[in-house]
Amino acid sequence: MQLIRPVRLDRDPWRGWRCRRRERLLSPPERVFDALVDAGQLARWWCDEIDIAPRAGGVYSCRGRSHFAVEDEGVAMDDEDDSAADGVRDGEILEFEAPHVLAYRWRIGHVDTIVRFELESALEQTDLTITQTAASSPAWDRAATEPNWWSIALANLRAHVDADTPRLRLDYEQLRSGAVMRFEVSVMTFPWVIWSKLTDRNELSRWWGDSPGVTIDIGRGVDGEFRLADTPPGPTRVLAVEPGARFLHDFVWDESSTSRVEWRIEEGEDATRIEVSDDSRPTAPHERLRRGIYWANTLLDLARFSTRGVSGREFQDPW
Repeated sequence: MQLIRPVRLDRDPWRGWRCRRRERLLSPPERVFDALVDAGQLARWWCDEIDIAPRAGGVYSCRGRSHFAVEDEGVAMDDEDDSAADGVRDGEILEFEAPHVLAYRWRIGHVDTIVRFELESALEQTDLTITQTAASSPAWDRAATEPNWWSIALANLRAHVDADTPRLRLDYEQLRSGAVMRFEVSVMTFPWVIWSKLTDRNELSRWWGDSPGVTIDIGRGVDGEFRLADTPPGPTRVLAVEPGARFLHDFVWDESSTSRVEWRIEEGEDATRIEVSDDSRPTAPHERLRRGIYWANTLLDLARFSTRGVSGREFQDPW
């Protein structure tokens, strides 16, 4: 295995916030790197529009409804001030070493960030590490450890290059607008397999909950206990059950916010459809994004675990 050592970016002085994700992809680095720098492929798995000149000093600028973005929420943007304190322009490629390293600047709202992709060969597979740094969080405070935009982007990248997992393109603009949070995917497995992963304590412990904290009493139906951990966020009780088809439970986000979450499983001619919805309508755009990403990521984790028997936490590690 060839070890690619990180190169320190002299133009990356930000250490106030850092997010890291690592994932193993079933394709070689050349295939994965191509998906990161080819405009046509980027449009299929990550963004709607892309301006790219794949070289050091070139541009790497993604846009569109399916590319993560936040509202500035009262922070005015100066159109003429398009550079950070180090003089790096938004979208500038800082490192380009095909097929192992790609680093660029990405402004999210009013926060300047640096993104670095590192690809390491692992016997015709790829260990991909993404590191993003900034002076402060570009979204909600806990985005570095909770599911965030990379959780969805990595799932879609994996689906694009490996073609063995479902994909889900989020509409971030719609999420910010306060639309109902409802997401669905189709998977090639039986409904009873998905139902068992969603309602069996041992299965839940593997892919969603904290093993010692998982409790589920779905047999009692209404008011049965359902917990994934000892503290929020998470469910506390069962609200309704239609075995094999529908599961409704509460979800406590914090002391002042509880929503109703509904799962539906429906068998089709060629695949089984899984749908999850959350009836909460938080007023803050960043909280709507946070919750939408959480449920989209949870749905994708359930789908992967139901079809491949591998949980997201086993191949997508947040650092």
